[in-house]
Amino acid sequence: MATAVSNPPTEPGTHEEEDAPQIVYLDPELVVRDDCNAREEDTEPDQDLINSVKEIGVEETISVRPLPDGTYGAFKGWRRAQAQQVANAAAQEDGRPLRRIKAHVREDLVGRDGWTRFLSLVENKHREGMSERDILKSQELSLIGMSDIERRQAAKALGVGRDAAKQAKTAQKLDDATLRRAAAGGMDLEQTAQLAEVEKVWGAERRLMRAPERDHKEGNGGRGHWDQEMALLKAEQADDAVRAKAEKDLKDADIPLLGKPGYGEKDPSRPLTSLTTGWAIL
Repeated sequence: MATAVSNPPTEPGTHEEEDAPQIVYLDPELVVRDDCNAREEDTEPDQDLINSVKEIGVEETISVRPLPDGTYGAFKGWRRAQAQQVANAAAQEDGRPLRRIKAHVREDLVGRDGWTRFLSLVENKHREGMSERDILKSQELSLIGMSDIERRQAAKALGVGRDAAKQAKTAQKLDDATLRRAAAGGMDLEQTAQLAEVEKVWGAERRLMRAPERDHKEGNGGRGHWDQEMALLKAEQADDAVRAKAEKDLKDADIPLLGKPGYGEKDPSRPLTSLTTGWAIL
């Protein structure tokens, strides 16, 4: 029968003593992935991790919160928990003892989905393999689900502004490759969201990728080149929208539009200033 046994803490706590989470040794079969775990991609343990856990068990404490069905949701360390499950299955087949897994049980997080997701984000963001999309989605969902006090504290810890949830939602409109390039190019959350707003303008990504580098070279901490490029892109975007509307109105009115001439064809279009009614008054 699966059991959870309390044990004295065996490593330094990171909380005040009165708020320190209980440390227990859990049957790994009681551990499931918490719905607020920030990592949604690359969630399976790799073979190196499984091999290590088979030999020495899980050394680093995972973090879980109790769930209504008696299981524990892992919001930190889900891959480690899975590796122990695999290792225990192999041990059972070989007739070897099964290992339990050391866990911080965060009863204070029951019903606090936003803060749980934020803590999971902080844990996973600095680990290898977490995608930019997972980071953005977790920033958005965790900040939306918090109280005002928690949101201010979390935003400060993440180094983002007051509009971070809205910006994270906007930035997710970019495809994965663009998100990776934006992160590699040093764009912050606000800049990534702004890129998403103008990405359809021709050359927008290329032009914006150069702007932070030029701002950085000036060394004054400003964003002059970025702001200037964004203003130009938004103006072009507005012009494109006006042109698209005008073309739609002409099409709806059954007024034919000249297409682009093919290769070797003469362009039949003329500027408006050259058009006449067929006669002129001198």
